Amino acid sequence: MILIGDNPQLARDFYRKITLSFTKVYFETTAASLFKQAIALKPRFIILNFELLGESIYRLCRNLKDQDILANTPLILTNLPNEIDAKSRGLKAGADDVVTQPFDHVELLQRVKQQLRYQELQRLQQQQDESLHKTIKRQRVLSAVIERIRHSLDLDKIFWRTVEELHFSLKCDRAVIYRFNPDWSGDFVAEALSPQWRSVINNPSEAVEKIKANSASEADSDQCIIKLLDGKQNNKIKDTYLQENQGGIYQNKDATYRAVNDINSAGFSRCYIELLETFQAKAYVVVPIFLGDHLWGLLGIYQNDAPRQWQPQERDMLLQIASQLGIALQQAEMLRELRVAKEKAEAANKAKSLFLANISHELRTPLSSILGFAELLGNDPSLEPDQLDSVNCIYQSGKHLLDLINDVLSMSQIEAGKVTLNPETFELMHCLMSIKNILQIAANRKEINLVFQLDENLPEFVYFDQAKLRQILINLLSNAIKFTDIGEVALQVTCRVISESMSMLRFEVIDTGLGIPAAEQKVLFQAFQQTTSGRQSKQGTGLGLAISQSFVQKMGGEIKVESEVGHGSRFWFELPINHRDIFAAPKDELLDISPFGIVPTDTDGQNMPKVLIVEEHLAQRELLQVQLMGLDLQTEVTADSRAGLQCWRSWQPDLVLLNLRMPSVDGQSMIQEINQAIAANPEYKKPKIIVLTADVFYDQDLGEPSVACDDIIYKPVPSDRLLNTIQSHIKTGKGESNK
Repeated sequence: MILIGDNPQLARDFYRKITLSFTKVYFETTAASLFKQAIALKPRFIILNFELLGESIYRLCRNLKDQDILANTPLILTNLPNEIDAKSRGLKAGADDVVTQPFDHVELLQRVKQQLRYQELQRLQQQQDESLHKTIKRQRVLSAVIERIRHSLDLDKIFWRTVEELHFSLKCDRAVIYRFNPDWSGDFVAEALSPQWRSVINNPSEAVEKIKANSASEADSDQCIIKLLDGKQNNKIKDTYLQENQGGIYQNKDATYRAVNDINSAGFSRCYIELLETFQAKAYVVVPIFLGDHLWGLLGIYQNDAPRQWQPQERDMLLQIASQLGIALQQAEMLRELRVAKEKAEAANKAKSLFLANISHELRTPLSSILGFAELLGNDPSLEPDQLDSVNCIYQSGKHLLDLINDVLSMSQIEAGKVTLNPETFELMHCLMSIKNILQIAANRKEINLVFQLDENLPEFVYFDQAKLRQILINLLSNAIKFTDIGEVALQVTCRVISESMSMLRFEVIDTGLGIPAAEQKVLFQAFQQTTSGRQSKQGTGLGLAISQSFVQKMGGEIKVESEVGHGSRFWFELPINHRDIFAAPKDELLDISPFGIVPTDTDGQNMPKVLIVEEHLAQRELLQVQLMGLDLQTEVTADSRAGLQCWRSWQPDLVLLNLRMPSVDGQSMIQEINQAIAANPEYKKPKIIVLTADVFYDQDLGEPSVACDDIIYKPVPSDRLLNTIQSHIKTGKGESNK
């Protein structure tokens, strides 16, 4: 406190009670000396006496308040004349308070205390403002880090932006992120620093050379925690204490940080201090970064120009950011694990698909011959009844095996998400009647009625995936027949209009069979799940309903079930149809395929269609020849693609039946060579090409256009399918075609 008066003792006596609030009190006798002393001492309080200074008191007050270091120092003018003008002039000059005559020390003491309280409130307010400002800045940095982690899993970008934010917001000289290696050595992975300091990432060799020059002997000792790595590791420095102790104190989650205000008073060894000085550090705070429970690395901030008293808020901010970095690391690790798991799953799925394709080919190829010849023998009128029964047993057993193979393959396609729809315009009634004809034999064998109740308003033509619709209905009806011993199995098909452009086709399969318990209905459509009755029948794989449900869902519907034990079951589903699709193809554009083969072009055989068979398997070649026998066709047979190409060039067939998988040159390569030969030689005519394959995963739409075929028949090849397909592509009369 500074007072002014011509007699210090009298002034001290007068201001005695006031001066008790201050540790030191200075008395000046002139305005000049007071001004000089105030600048030098930066006092907590100033009192000026009008009786001594006179009118110059206002000028002195203004001069004092104009000094930045004194602008907030409380200043009271005392002993002013009791005039309004005097008070006004004092306040305008910058005084914080004025005391007029007459006054006593009690009043002055109250005024001083009031100013001191006000000064303390201002100080507290300023501290709060600064604290709030720092808190807002920390929250802004923390929010930026969290937001960056939410929107990006690019760890390098997150690390570098984080140290930049810390360096800027905390006004430290360096901010770094350090990552431990599996052997607990480590590397700096991100750094932000002021331009006057040396980088620990970009210039590690400078630090190495300095350690070599200044403390090589101690650095080589066993007690030193600094070790120089050999040149093979790019002159890096490692902290052997952290390495040998696997992260040291940072492994303990309770020891959440290490704050050093001054490295020279922290009790460090000489070599470690030299290491820190090599990195120009005078003070630092380091916090651990955990990946789960594993110590991943460290986050540190450094002051290089001088020691620094680290504030609790700064440490807390660093801890919060380290926690968020740990979350980012966990997310990145989970993403990496998911990516690895996805790659493994894709590789496993690819291997499974390849295995299934190969095993399908190996199983279906001989099975095709078995079913084909059994079908031909079954039509032989010379066989005795018991022989026909044996042939039928062979055929039905082979057909059952084929159904099992198809179910497994269909399920694998569903699991792989590779099920696609192949819609076509077809005659609905014809499709339904063909299904009834297929299942009528099984119903007759069990002496139950198979009833088809078809709505009069059914559209004549619809646009669906006919093959999948047939598979769905055959599966539902076959199950109903299998578990019905008395009564009937009925298929009800109705159509209801739901808008001007849409209708719903409803298919219901109703039986009077055993029924299904409520508990088993919940798992009915899960793969490899069978009802108690299904397991007792020892038939099927438990895949049929799962496959059918997947197909129906793919087509826009869902199979539902109602059942009561002992009273039968009802399965139904609805499929949406667009009115434009119902009439998409006029009736005369649809094929009326005859089951009797190709109409002969003439009687002398000179102009009969030519069919080239290219098939590596002897049994398949013989089967195809027998299936085409009796038709008015000219046929040639080759066992491989090379011979097939030679025969095509010389014979120029109208149609080629081509096995897709063959040694030396496969079917796709043969198609490509045929197309290239036609492009190079206009005299060659382009044949219709029908691919025969046992690979049910083959889809020519996924291949190159240059190897596209005209049709695909999947083995086994039924005689009617083969003949109808050939008839749909080849000329059946002079200059006419079915297409």
